[in-house]
Amino acid sequence: MKIPEQQESIMFTFRKQSILLCLILGIMCFFQSQSQAQVAITAVPFLQINNDARSMGMAGANVAMRGARSGIHLNPAAFGKPGKIEFTSQLNLSGNGDLFGTQWLPKYWSSNLNIYSPQFIVGFNNYSIAYQYTHFDLGKHYNANPTNPEPKDSFQSYENAHTLSAAYHLSPYVSVGMGLNFIRSSLGSGTVVSSYKVKDATRISLDLGVYADYPMQHNFFQLTPSFGWSITDIGRPVKYTANVNGDPMPIIMRGGIGLDIAVMEKKYGLEVLQVSGYLSLDKIMARSEPHITQNGDTTRKAMGPIEALFNSWDSYSLYTGSETVSVPLKDQLRRHSGLEITLLEYVSLRFGRYWEHEHNGNRKYNTYGFGINLKYLSIDYSKINTDVRYHALDQTSFFQFTAKVPFDDIEHWFN
Repeated sequence: MKIPEQQESIMFTFRKQSILLCLILGIMCFFQSQSQAQVAITAVPFLQINNDARSMGMAGANVAMRGARSGIHLNPAAFGKPGKIEFTSQLNLSGNGDLFGTQWLPKYWSSNLNIYSPQFIVGFNNYSIAYQYTHFDLGKHYNANPTNPEPKDSFQSYENAHTLSAAYHLSPYVSVGMGLNFIRSSLGSGTVVSSYKVKDATRISLDLGVYADYPMQHNFFQLTPSFGWSITDIGRPVKYTANVNGDPMPIIMRGGIGLDIAVMEKKYGLEVLQVSGYLSLDKIMARSEPHITQNGDTTRKAMGPIEALFNSWDSYSLYTGSETVSVPLKDQLRRHSGLEITLLEYVSLRFGRYWEHEHNGNRKYNTYGFGINLKYLSIDYSKINTDVRYHALDQTSFFQFTAKVPFDDIEHWFN
């Protein structure tokens, strides 16, 4: 039966859009085929992008680092510095795309993809509060008939999230945190797929975190071991049309340790050397289960968030295209390691390593970066070097500035 021209145009547009979106989803989540238990692709994967230059210099290993601005979404218990107001913004100095933000996957999509995550943090003695706005611009897409290259109309695809977070210090050594994410995903609103209209998806997700450290002085050194744990984006599955079961939120559980070594000797009134190392593991908590449709067909349906938390600890079967393999729990864990070396409190050098199993995404890369830390301004830069040449993430770079204002200076200005 011949498909009507209008419907064919719509289907072609959605297929063209899906190629772009599926590639992004695959890069950001897993390059897996659909599995029998683990959900291969989650909704709104932009929430997994760590856009913080300092954190990415250490491959995102800093779930156990106090005062990390990336903690707003990485570990909401670990952000904020007492007595300071901080504002952070990313800058794109490549000459392609918007000035503010990060050019995402520059080797593949030129200036089409940009992510922007400005942050505002206020730190008090016993607690900190923060707001972050994340906007992922997927560019403009056009409706066109496969037999006629002239576009009929266009639509803008984007995803964004407003995040409100708070961290509270239970003691000088332990803090807890919570965040709420107000999410909107617009991936073709108004287009039609299989006679169902595509609509914007909105969700609210929850972040929870714990952080602990214990400073100890040993001879001329201060040693501070630390621990961090978080679970982010707890929320219901996301649906774009009325006839689908929905895709799960990218719920991620993280755990990590850190060790900070500071030389007590001072020069020019500044600490001579500080070395910090971090290790962390994370895992996507997503599973599907059999579901019988109204027509009697058996399909798979994403589990709800609570059910997925209890059912994501076993092995799952994965069809690779040529065979079905079992992926045990240890191969589902993603590994991060990072090192930061700070000289005279002003200059920092950073190095990191990220690793995934071949059946769990197969992304492997090194990161490096530097930071300049002044009283009122910090500048951070980092870059990704993948093990595989021509990988979409290769040469992705992050640059940002942070303006810092101590409370004492504000009082002085007004007195």
